[in-house]
Amino acid sequence: MEQVIWSKRSVINLRKIWNFYALELETITGANIVVKGIKKTGDALTINFLHQTEKYLKPNQFRVIYKHFKIIYIVKNNKILILQIFDSRQKPIKITQT
Repeated sequence: MEQVIWSKRSVINLRKIWNFYALELETITGANIVVKGIKKTGDALTINFLHQTEKYLKPNQFRVIYKHFKIIYIVKNNKILILQIFDSRQKPIKITQT
């Protein structure tokens, strides 16, 4: 299993996602399920299988999808660095912002 490192931004993204489900949608169980699914998907990444890239990502960036969330990552020094989690229902250009 590869070493997966969650960036500060990705941890903040997870916290925002949890807060949205728990506070805005008033479902703590739903918040826990979604965040757990995102973390499980991210932790299962491997450098032997790189996922898709897309026009809004830099050439060395990849994405994997969990439900409607895109997990953006790079491979650096044989480690996987998760950069951020992006809700794919938003405008794609927002990936490069923030």
